[in-house]
Amino acid sequence: MQVGDAMSATTEPTPPTRVGGVIEVGRFEIDLEVAVVDGREWFCCPVGGKRCGRVLVDFGVMGLDCMAWHVQHVHFACLMGV
Repeated sequence: MQVGDAMSATTEPTPPTRVGGVIEVGRFEIDLEVAVVDGREWFCCPVGGKRCGRVLVDFGVMGLDCMAWHVQHVHFACLMGV
């Protein structure tokens, strides 16, 4: 058994990673919608959209990390179809 096989057997979600304007949560790669608020561009929650209202974060590495964390911890059940 390889290390990757042991990791895939767990039920814990994998840590989020970021790639450009896309976040990766588990096996999902999610493009982020952008909203303009007071002339600044912000990421919208990719699951709840603008109505989620919980996370609108400024562009940047920290913003991508925060959005990935939000999706993993708030909306992971939705992504898994539970």
